[in-house]
Amino acid sequence: MLPAMTWLSRILVALTLATLANVMSAGAAMAVTPPEHPQVSGLVPGADLTSPESLGWSAEQAATARSYSRGSWALGFIDPLLSMAALALLSLTGFAGAMDRSIRSRLRSRIGADLVFVVAMVGCLAVLGFPLEAYRFYREHHYGFATQGFASWFGDEMKGLAIGCILAAIFLLPIWSAIRRWPRNWWVIGSAIGVVLAVLAMAVAPVFIAPLFNTFTPLKDEALKTRILSLAHRQGIPADNVYEVDASRQSRHDNAYVVGLLGTQRIVLYDTLLSAYTPDEIEFVMGHEMGHYVLNHIWKGIAFGGSLIVAGFFLLSRMLNSFIASRSARLGYASLGSIAAVPLALLFLSAYLFVIQPVSSAFSRHLEHESDVFALGLSGPTPEGRGVAVASFQKMAARNLSDPNPPAPIEWWLYSHPSIGNRIRFCAGQ
Repeated sequence: MLPAMTWLSRILVALTLATLANVMSAGAAMAVTPPEHPQVSGLVPGADLTSPESLGWSAEQAATARSYSRGSWALGFIDPLLSMAALALLSLTGFAGAMDRSIRSRLRSRIGADLVFVVAMVGCLAVLGFPLEAYRFYREHHYGFATQGFASWFGDEMKGLAIGCILAAIFLLPIWSAIRRWPRNWWVIGSAIGVVLAVLAMAVAPVFIAPLFNTFTPLKDEALKTRILSLAHRQGIPADNVYEVDASRQSRHDNAYVVGLLGTQRIVLYDTLLSAYTPDEIEFVMGHEMGHYVLNHIWKGIAFGGSLIVAGFFLLSRMLNSFIASRSARLGYASLGSIAAVPLALLFLSAYLFVIQPVSSAFSRHLEHESDVFALGLSGPTPEGRGVAVASFQKMAARNLSDPNPPAPIEWWLYSHPSIGNRIRFCAGQ
């Protein structure tokens, strides 16, 4: 075994053991299912609106929520580190170079060989990442969220793998073609390709990808549909329908969203949300989601993400060529233009995104807070409006077993939304 293979294997084993330790520690404190209809306090002047009593939790449920949240925080770090270790295992040991040579010895077409390599790489990463995905499945069942059996879950995983192979080919092959054609300034063309394809993916996903996993039907509650569409039209959102999705097929978690671009916009409510929230609470939640559309958060997110892509590709173009040249014998290829360099490039980009995650999280939290302000403003910051908003977030925390007050460093690094506790206090005017 190559020396690099030895120490990278040790990293994978160590991180896997850390994940298993998290499984065992999580299992010790559970056995309480999430409350389906928690009796939350709503807006009570002078009360701690994030206490277990205000969230309708028993002492046991509060302990379970702390355990679930801590495990989620741990996974927030373990997941990207394991992904990077898997990419390192493929790229730094010479495995990717050997796989590329083997494929090219059998296929004369360069495009065909590149396509097979990308699919094989995605498959290898899926195999290496499967233990963690299986743990997530187990963990969600253990805490009472997951509703799928193993066969149904595994079927969804295979669909996701097939879609991942297609998307990887669509994204990577044009970019690597640009690297070969413009070896010095490819990052400019590559960035443009990446941003354009990301926008197209956001437009396509609601209509063609999401229905592969769930059934979307027009909202059956006509009164609620009229109420939501009326709110949307007042905000200039061009929607003519509201959809409910059978999210309970997979999980008991709640959500709603306004998604899509270039004419594929959809207003979607989880059936879990419909079954547990009042019409006023649902309207507040939808007001938040509509805020993303009205405040152009989708395009702001694309601009922010595009800037990260440009910066990442620029750094990639300046750093990896010398790295590859100095280690070409071990890696099994001589330039970034080789398709075998894809795992190494993804390793670099993964590390780059991990390091700047606090910046990405802060940007996302800013947009989410703006949408909270927008939603609260729709009903006016009256005691009644604030009460609905507080109760909505309390219910989300209670039903999703979310620790309302995470440690500040955890929120700073991992949270794409303000913590539920901060959102409750904002809506209460505290």
